[in-house]
Amino acid sequence: MSQQNIEAIGYVRISTPFQTEEGKESLKTQKDSIRKSARQNGYKLTEIYEVAGISGGTIKARHALLQCLHDHRMTIE
Repeated sequence: MSQQNIEAIGYVRISTPFQTEEGKESLKTQKDSIRKSARQNGYKLTEIYEVAGISGGTIKARHALLQCLHDHRMTIE
């Protein structure tokens, strides 16, 4: 299977409310980087999940990550 047939997903995050206020550009920069990497490597980017302003203390607080895992039938051991 060629890479052009492989679908990819992205995940971006900013961990604190302060970064959310001050770092909107950071989320855009992360998304742009993911899009560029997918394009350069021939992957079909289907979605980018985003978490803004939530601490990474536990995975349970990362709703977008949990949704991503659920949507793509992935599990964490």
